[in-house]
Amino acid sequence: MKNSSKAGNLAAFILVLNMLFSDIYAGPIISALPDNLLLVYTVNELLLFVPPVTVYFLLARPDIKQTFSLKNLSAANIFLIVLISIMIQPFLMSVSAVSSLFFPNRASDFLQSMADVPALSTLIITSLMPAVFEEMYFRGIVFSNFKSMGAVKACVL
Repeated sequence: MKNSSKAGNLAAFILVLNMLFSDIYAGPIISALPDNLLLVYTVNELLLFVPPVTVYFLLARPDIKQTFSLKNLSAANIFLIVLISIMIQPFLMSVSAVSSLFFPNRASDFLQSMADVPALSTLIITSLMPAVFEEMYFRGIVFSNFKSMGAVKACVL
């Protein structure tokens, strides 16, 4: 488990470095790509999340099914997920409206810039890719390393 924790810490460090300095190495790679928004965002996500995940899996060598907590969802859980997603929308819209008074809404600007992009590409860029890459990192590496801690300590961290 110590090896897994050290590998997880190294992966987190690599992710932070990627977020801080990705313009240095990703900028030239992305600028060399053709003018295809889907391709650009896919490469960007790959460059950001694949290196730390690869380092983690090479060093810790965990069981993939256990790391990502891959389990079947029951119909009741799917229903609850859909219900919560619908019911939380008014609250999220209120928070967005209040925060837009103080801060620019970059998400809205991003979605408006994608008005000319085909619907399938927009769906992949805005919902599928972030879900896959971020869940791969956060649910896979971070969450699996916090399983050995108590719930309170893991929530604080």
